[in-house]
Amino acid sequence: MEIPLAVTQTFNMYPEINGEVIAWMALDSIKNYWVIRAFDIAIDNRTKLVWGLSAPSALSISDTYLAYFDLPVTVFGWRVYKNLLFGT
Repeated sequence: MEIPLAVTQTFNMYPEINGEVIAWMALDSIKNYWVIRAFDIAIDNRTKLVWGLSAPSALSISDTYLAYFDLPVTVFGWRVYKNLLFGT
């Protein structure tokens, strides 16, 4: 059975799954920036993990970390970031 995890009029791209957690890049059309959203299937929880990104890019998740790229200032190039998947 297919069930949509995200339905918007903007872009949802680069889905990545690890165990029970699915993460993807989405465009927040109201604030005009990219966010990384996640859905934890086990506890039916949707959340924004990262917001304020300037460019869409592929991401990677593990049991502990989320890794992603951003292009905050074009002249300096892409930067790689790592965040805890859960907690602060």
